[in-house]
Amino acid sequence: AFLALIDFAGFILMGIYGLASLLVLDVLAIMARHNYSVIKGGELGRLSHKLTASGLLFTKPSEEDLRSIAEAFVSSNNNFMLSISGNPQFRGEVSRTVVSSHRRLIDFEDPKAVPKASQWAVVLERINERGEEPVKAMVALDKPSNIPLLFTARSTTQMHIWAFPSIDELGYDLAVIPIFHGGRVLSESLRARVYLGRDRENNELWIDLDSMPSGFGLVVGMTGMGKTKTMKRILLELMGRGINVLVLDPHGEYLLPGIEPIDITKRFINIFELDGVTDMERVHRLSKAFEDLGIPRDLILTDLKTIYQNGLYKDFFKSMEWLRARSDNELLSLTLDRLMSYLGNAEIVPISELLNNKALLFSPVRSIPDLRGFLMSVVVDHIYSFTMTQSISEFLQRLVVVDEAYDILKTQTIEYIVRGARKFGTAIIFITQLIRDVNEEILKNMPFMIILGGNAAYVEDVASVLNLTDEDVRWLSTALPPHMAGLTAKALVITEPIRRQAIIELEPVIKGLTQRENGY
Repeated sequence: AFLALIDFAGFILMGIYGLASLLVLDVLAIMARHNYSVIKGGELGRLSHKLTASGLLFTKPSEEDLRSIAEAFVSSNNNFMLSISGNPQFRGEVSRTVVSSHRRLIDFEDPKAVPKASQWAVVLERINERGEEPVKAMVALDKPSNIPLLFTARSTTQMHIWAFPSIDELGYDLAVIPIFHGGRVLSESLRARVYLGRDRENNELWIDLDSMPSGFGLVVGMTGMGKTKTMKRILLELMGRGINVLVLDPHGEYLLPGIEPIDITKRFINIFELDGVTDMERVHRLSKAFEDLGIPRDLILTDLKTIYQNGLYKDFFKSMEWLRARSDNELLSLTLDRLMSYLGNAEIVPISELLNNKALLFSPVRSIPDLRGFLMSVVVDHIYSFTMTQSISEFLQRLVVVDEAYDILKTQTIEYIVRGARKFGTAIIFITQLIRDVNEEILKNMPFMIILGGNAAYVEDVASVLNLTDEDVRWLSTALPPHMAGLTAKALVITEPIRRQAIIELEPVIKGLTQRENGY
């Protein structure tokens, strides 16, 4: 709005040539500000103070300390903004500074070099051992900072708003202090905050699903390394705080207190139901899903359209019967018969009925990958379209967990979910064995991952995709199965841009369930 007013004034005072000049400046300003983000408020005219220096770089406070500081900050600042950019050269600068400081201390016995050497050694440790990414930051506030180690100055021109970031910081500072990442403390509710265990420095490790920029998470691990047990840990915490869950369970492993198991041969959804989309959109999605079963779209597209035109889609069994009667293609007929051999006696329920602490058991088709993938993909698609009909919510209302999700992680449905399910109160966590099951572009936009340990080949594959440090690789490579590690699991917990080496602790009730399952 500010730029528009300037442009209008330029046009009135200087005519078309003045407007053209200002438009060029607008483009440059927008390019300079393409990565800025107003965290709270948004009244740029009030942002009269800028960050001039930060001592956070040289500290390693606990997460609780940082959270306390963040809460104090956000209560005293109505408007603030940030701009961040990459800072790849800073890693080399830190190394050179540490070396030169120690050289002064050793060669010249200069006692003044001791504080500098100690400070920069902390920075180097954070980069090398904790895997924190160096960045440059620009912060604008509506009043002077009242936070120790954050130094601000008043600016009369407000040119700092359009300046490129210049303050050196590391990722942990950006992710926790609210001027860099405000969601953690701007949340009015801690319902979605989950305790996982402890990090390598023995600090408590929490994740807050309410503060995530999108409701998309991933748990990756080899068989037997604790994927399911880790997910149970999260589910129990969230259910205890009143958040509804739905688990798509291929093996019948989520038999937890408070979760009702539902066999898909006993209860399932009407795959033809609209659930928030138009009839032709549902035809489009179903025809693509049938393609995954080897059915060319032109074999079924016309008949699907007819089902919606004559209203049959509201009755699952009549729709399937009509499709079967119309088919003169052996492959399509066989596919429909295969589906009905499992769903023929199922009670059809609305998708909303499943989003209330249920585990949908796909164990009857666990040995049939194409049918399992089709049915799971259709359910996830209906969850997404139904969710988009709900009211926008800043806070998590329901969590969907998809185990053995490799069947659907490369489908278009996942792209839909990444774009917006979290805005409507729904988060979805996918569990898989291989990091390469996930589309690379989706992986780049994933705000939350738990990477469990495993053997050398598995860890090497993860490291190549996620660019892990040598220390991260060593941490994951030394992991033991939970039953050999006191029912704990070594993992790398990633809430971008932070990567923390962690030991995930299992809930006592899970320990009890695990002991009963293993007979000890």
